Amino acid sequence: MNFRTVDDMNITICKNIGKVPRDIDLVVGIPRSGMLPASLLALYLNQPITDLNTFNEGKIYQTGTTRKQSKWIEAVSDAKHVLVVDDSISTGEAIKSAKQSVLALNLRCKVTYCAVYVVPTAIFNVDFYFEICNHPRSFEWNYMHAWTLEYACVDIDGVLCEEPSMHVLLSKSKYVDFLINAPPKYIPTKKVGYLVSGRKEEYRKVTEMWLAKYNVEYNQLMLLPKEKTIDVMGNAEYGEYKARIYSSTECFIFIESNFEQAVKICEIANRQVFCVDNHKLISPDNLLSQVAMIKRDGMITIKRIAKKLLKRT
Repeated sequence: MNFRTVDDMNITICKNIGKVPRDIDLVVGIPRSGMLPASLLALYLNQPITDLNTFNEGKIYQTGTTRKQSKWIEAVSDAKHVLVVDDSISTGEAIKSAKQSVLALNLRCKVTYCAVYVVPTAIFNVDFYFEICNHPRSFEWNYMHAWTLEYACVDIDGVLCEEPSMHVLLSKSKYVDFLINAPPKYIPTKKVGYLVSGRKEEYRKVTEMWLAKYNVEYNQLMLLPKEKTIDVMGNAEYGEYKARIYSSTECFIFIESNFEQAVKICEIANRQVFCVDNHKLISPDNLLSQVAMIKRDGMITIKRIAKKLLKRT
């Protein structure tokens, strides 16, 4: 799976900012996902921005005066060179539709089209692009709403809903209440391949009730087997359990909330894992650096605890 995070997009734009013509005086984003790179480009270029629909009405977004240049245009009719941006192109239908709507305006200005990510067969649909990203692919900003989700393992606590606190975990009545009323976080609109949770098998019914309440579709719900008697396992143990399930599937990616577990899953399954907590993609290629990060953070935590203990003595 070619997975790209928001951070990846930002880095790609910054590395390729030189491809953008310097005489651009208006950036237009194709709703919805095209607004993300369009906003970044408008900020980096210090130029006004609008979305395609508002652009077609002849209007641009108003902004504060702090960074506004004196030469900024006030309306679409004032523009001399417009940049129309989308996040990605696959079939090219969205960019073709955008071109048709812009052509219908009979503008006198120059219009340039670009996308951050394209497949090789779509490069001729734009004037320039930033990176070729082949299928199968998924993006952080829409992975919960893409067909690729059926080829993913997804954690529940910390991803689909809030993570229960230790105070809640140590009280069975409070924990059951949490499972019934857990606040949602990222609710998928496409079917999930495997929901893989550290919840015990005895909580399957209430878990299924919560999933049904939020219309979460899935192929399989994998809960901690009954033979696991430890009330609260360590991150490494949870990671090993999830990695075994991940390895037994044909899934491309695991969506995990806990960073330590994400690293352990990647280490054992030798497949990529996206960590929701810190928005990092852990893959076999960058695994060593992620392990080093955990060790470093662990040492920092130990030193902080030691200092606090010394102050008390």
